[in-house]
Amino acid sequence: MKKLLSIILCLAVAFAGLVSCGNNKESLPPEAEGKTVLRVGVYEGGLGTQWIKNAAATFAQLYEGESFGSGETGVYIDVQAHKSFNGETLLTGTIDKDLYFTEDVNYFKHVNNGNFAEISDIVTTSLSEYGETESIADKLSLNMKNFLTAKDGKYYALPFYDGVHGFVYDRDLFSDNYLFFDADGYIGVNEFGKNPDGTDLGLSSGADNNPATAYDNGLPATYEQFFELMYEIKSLYKIGFAYMGSDPAYVKRAMMNWWADYEGLDDMNVNYTLDGEVEIVTSISGSTVNVKSQKIDQTNGYLLHKQAGKYYALSFLETLVDGGYYKVNRDDHKTAQRKFVRGALTSDDDYAMLVDGIWWENEARTTLSDCETEFGKGRMERRFAFMPVPKVNEEELAKNQGQTLVSLNSSFGFVNAKSAKLDLAKMFMKFLHTEAQLSAFTAETSATRSLNYEISSSDEKKMSYFGKSILEMKNNSDIIYPCSKLAKINNNMDVFSSDNWGWSTQIGGSKVGDPFAAFRNGTSAKDYFEGFEKVFTENAWKALS
Repeated sequence: MKKLLSIILCLAVAFAGLVSCGNNKESLPPEAEGKTVLRVGVYEGGLGTQWIKNAAATFAQLYEGESFGSGETGVYIDVQAHKSFNGETLLTGTIDKDLYFTEDVNYFKHVNNGNFAEISDIVTTSLSEYGETESIADKLSLNMKNFLTAKDGKYYALPFYDGVHGFVYDRDLFSDNYLFFDADGYIGVNEFGKNPDGTDLGLSSGADNNPATAYDNGLPATYEQFFELMYEIKSLYKIGFAYMGSDPAYVKRAMMNWWADYEGLDDMNVNYTLDGEVEIVTSISGSTVNVKSQKIDQTNGYLLHKQAGKYYALSFLETLVDGGYYKVNRDDHKTAQRKFVRGALTSDDDYAMLVDGIWWENEARTTLSDCETEFGKGRMERRFAFMPVPKVNEEELAKNQGQTLVSLNSSFGFVNAKSAKLDLAKMFMKFLHTEAQLSAFTAETSATRSLNYEISSSDEKKMSYFGKSILEMKNNSDIIYPCSKLAKINNNMDVFSSDNWGWSTQIGGSKVGDPFAAFRNGTSAKDYFEGFEKVFTENAWKALS
């Protein structure tokens, strides 16, 4: 018995040693020897970690001769990625890295739990040590600044990446099959405005009705044109779009842009300020949507569910479903990406578009790399681009407005309040928000950060066609970050989440949250829209603290 206990004790000691060494320098590579180690946790998602590993190498080189700890010279940044570094998981899990970049973050819950270090000093002071005159705060949108400082006027985290969802299209497929619109608004020309017999008919001005902004020229300008495009794609025996059928989130989040684009920046932002005058629907009769002007404040915010943009977004999706421009599936996001990427190169189904987020290309790098090996057409050879949101009708098109998009995913970067290397962690966080590092992030990932910054010409040259299309999209759009400084909203984040606030309705006495599935089951856009007022009632609104 004593011998058995002795063996168990030895095993326990050995196991403890193995566990503890994961947090000791002995488990790190030789280049970490004698340096201060800073640990960074990154959510294992679509953006990968190469962007921050590149930044870490630059930071380490910049400060290789400085001491950040007794007897240590230089810094080694240990980047680790894991699904458990999700913001929701971290609320109840272990936070033992010095800083994190993640998504699904309930900012105020984390702040109230004491998880986030206050970082106002690095956010509000200029980046002069890196040759810049602006501060990080100068790069934030006003509503983001108001949100981040709503608790006590201090900053505790910084926004991470833009979570814009929508249609990605295959520009080569569009051009080869003459799927662009000519200057007179008829489909049937390539990207140069030439029809099959070589006649130059020019390109339409796109959804912003402005020929000077070339990124949307020739693409559908109105809902009607979009469905002309879908019909043409179907007539070519191609499939309109691939999508993630295992989870309705991506389609619903793309719909947020159709809603927002109709409303425009100011009216859509009322959903987060609860202060403004908007148009709400009074009745729907056939194709006629009657509206009236309505003042919104914190007493009647539930009326925002009658915004006309919500109905038009639902109507758009209903028409897509009724037209059968897709294949019903249970695909996860990576399967949908693989179908989209490989379809045009193989005998498999040929998909013209993909419903996904702007990070999709980085997420699909393995598939793109395989296509480069098999067909000589990888990430840098393929021409994918973000499809601009078409206008509801010719009347809206005539207003000559750019597009309004919504950035979702609640992604943030934060410093661990309990980090033993707080000053160094904040220093690295500040470095990551210089113009050079923000630009490098976009060049590496083909995605944009949720701040205002310029892409250097050298970085732009490294970018894929899709990455460059995202730059054009952001430069020609108003992007809304659905965050608020209001306690009424921040105390009820489940109610105001995009999936719930956007699309929770009641049909036939049952609560429903997936319009795509509802339309496949025969529900109309009108019924779906009118069900909102059964969920978001005056009494339910009054009950919100």
